[in-house]
Amino acid sequence: NPEQTMTVQDQFDLFRSASTAIGPHGSGMTNVVWMDPTQTKCNELPQVLEIISSGRSPKVQKGSFTGNYWFLVGGIDWLDYH
Repeated sequence: NPEQTMTVQDQFDLFRSASTAIGPHGSGMTNVVWMDPTQTKCNELPQVLEIISSGRSPKVQKGSFTGNYWFLVGGIDWLDYH
């Protein structure tokens, strides 16, 4: 449905202006790399809460299920990633 599709620019603008991102585990959460580490108040890091609701959760967090996903995104030092 074209009315529910965001352009790449719209996705960039949305995440760039966000101080918090909450969502299910998946490729859409990769957009957190566009969050602006300089726009938060009181020197707080942008907040990210990624929800993983399956028995695979420990494997995803260790990086063994999806390669190095956790280490790539969870390792960004300017994100408070959970």
